[in-house]
Amino acid sequence: MREKSKCERFGKMRRDSILTPPPVGRTCRSAVILQKRAQQRDLLLLQATFKSLALLSPCYYFWTTIKTLRLIFPFMKNKIIIVSIALLMAIAVSARLVAPFVGLGSLEESSSDIMVIRCGKPYQPADNVGAINAVYSDSEIEVLFVLKGTNGMGATRLQTDHDLHQGEDYLVFGNCNGSVCQAFENFKVIPIGSRFSTNLISGRSLDEQIKTLSRHALFKLNRQIKLDQEQKQQLEMFVGESK
Repeated sequence: MREKSKCERFGKMRRDSILTPPPVGRTCRSAVILQKRAQQRDLLLLQATFKSLALLSPCYYFWTTIKTLRLIFPFMKNKIIIVSIALLMAIAVSARLVAPFVGLGSLEESSSDIMVIRCGKPYQPADNVGAINAVYSDSEIEVLFVLKGTNGMGATRLQTDHDLHQGEDYLVFGNCNGSVCQAFENFKVIPIGSRFSTNLISGRSLDEQIKTLSRHALFKLNRQIKLDQEQKQQLEMFVGESK
């Protein structure tokens, strides 16, 4: 019997490696690693998408809109295209892009200024401010402590969709420009009660400061929920007795 050639031996080894299943432990570890990589890739893709949307210029919107309309309606007249673009631009201007919460790390990275503020008097809305794009709360603020950034030192005004109460303290993940700080999303403004002592976070790292403030906010929230539950039971008792 002739000796097998190198090509035949290599082919048999290749077939054996394909047909032989890998060990179970290695398969589980590989599946976990692939799943973690997929989650990280999806998170990075979502962050890049929102950053790209924020950086796109009006010219790009105009160009892509014309191409889309010409592909969908090749026989559309120029007047109809102009009217359609005007409507789409009006919708884009009136709408405000609100990003979802994807994690604390992303929130810290996207916020140029993180600070503890005390809410003051609300600003009176101007007559020419449209109701479509107006913020829910627009109030004077006093900066008590700056965790990150330097622009927040001169901030005296906060615009957000979170409900603000005069005299209350808040942890704000925002972006300040001059005297105005903007933190539109609700999760960017965290109530921490009133008369918060900044000595609890002084001299600590950013992560430790945020954890301390979050624990304090959670304690306040749990206590408020308990009081609300007691008041709810009392009102239900009043309603039951009045029947």
